[in-house]
Amino acid sequence: MGFLMRHNLRTEGGGAVNQRIVTQLVKSLQNQSSDIRLVSERVLWWVFREEETPSMEASLIKPLLKSLLDNTKDKNTSVRAQSEYTIVNLLRLRQGDTTMQVRMLT
Repeated sequence: MGFLMRHNLRTEGGGAVNQRIVTQLVKSLQNQSSDIRLVSERVLWWVFREEETPSMEASLIKPLLKSLLDNTKDKNTSVRAQSEYTIVNLLRLRQGDTTMQVRMLT
């Protein structure tokens, strides 16, 4: 799913990601198994780690962000930490808060 998501973002832009991919990632982020949540977070971290990968539309980011924020309260330290790293990449916080402001206020 990560390779497909990254390919779609790079070739067709932020709105090109299929809603079904986002839905499956959200389900994985909400799974009872810490290992599955951790792998899902790492996949999202990998997709958005490079600056040339465009951001997704706000309607696609919001469900992912909600699940990631829920995982920041997890008792497993690895899941909690990876969730925070993933949020930083997803919202492009290292480049400033422009993406967060633009995507979350629309």
